[in-house]
Amino acid sequence: MLRRYMIPLTCLRAHAGGRPFAPLILAGLILLFPSLANAQELGETGLRDFPPDTQQVAYLNMAELRSSPNYFAIHRQLFDRRMDEFEMFLRQVGTDGEKDVDEILLGWRGGKIERENFFGVASGRFDPQHAHDLAADQGVMVVNYHGAELFGFNGGETNSDLYFTFFDETTAAFGRQTDLKAMVDLHSSDGPALDSNADFVSWENELDSAAPQWGIARGPAAAVQAAPWFEGAGKIPIDPATVMAPIKAVLYRVDWTSGFTAHLSLICQKAENATALAQLIALWKASQQAPPAKGQSGLAPLFQSLQAQADGTRVELSASGPVEIVGQIIRGAGSGEE
Repeated sequence: MLRRYMIPLTCLRAHAGGRPFAPLILAGLILLFPSLANAQELGETGLRDFPPDTQQVAYLNMAELRSSPNYFAIHRQLFDRRMDEFEMFLRQVGTDGEKDVDEILLGWRGGKIERENFFGVASGRFDPQHAHDLAADQGVMVVNYHGAELFGFNGGETNSDLYFTFFDETTAAFGRQTDLKAMVDLHSSDGPALDSNADFVSWENELDSAAPQWGIARGPAAAVQAAPWFEGAGKIPIDPATVMAPIKAVLYRVDWTSGFTAHLSLICQKAENATALAQLIALWKASQQAPPAKGQSGLAPLFQSLQAQADGTRVELSASGPVEIVGQIIRGAGSGEE
């Protein structure tokens, strides 16, 4: 599972204050991704199991990333302790994420996006009966809901704890109990799902198979992820609320073939909004020609590679750098967090 629940974007650990604009855009929306021809099916099918108020999704093709010679370095950058503990718990009930999971789709609901409050689906090879037997042997807490067994991570009863269940032998779902129950209902075709949103379906179609990692943030989620970086834009006078208001959604994709290359599409309400935003990014980049502050020197390749261009109602933004830089982006340059 990802550090950046994406946003990632990511399940990101970065702090909001005093950080430069470009790393924030990337850190906030990189979920927080060798371009082989691996099939990507979960991006489309997963939307059928996500609630319609989902504000952000992040896709990760684990099978493709495992084929990369940089996989272990990528894993270190993207996975945090909570997800490592969750993977260890899954092994207790017979699922090895390093071998059995091929694709992951994460989601967040509501206007306030918090990294811990993620849910998702995973595709791969699972053995529900084996998990049932092992859970009983090891005293794992199980909640029965509409014929589904929800296995509790850490054995807690609060809605902040993670649960997971199996839809079948190829698909598993996980999240807080409230979210997981909603997904169980939707999997049984009880109510409208995220795939009833035409915009979201169109964005997913655009990103599907474009890269081993991609994501979508809309409405409040897009603003939450990007606004704090404007607050750290140095000498440029910026009102974050004004800047973010015209942004309708953010689409991103990340390729890890050589280092990482991130491409983001900032979708604005109007073309003039996109033009103004692209100009603002250009001003920010120009302001970074001064010597970097302590702790920011490692981000120089990112600053140098940053490109932004308005294209209709979109701002197309791209940047690249070595794999090792991702951890610094996620933490926030100069944050002091290790």
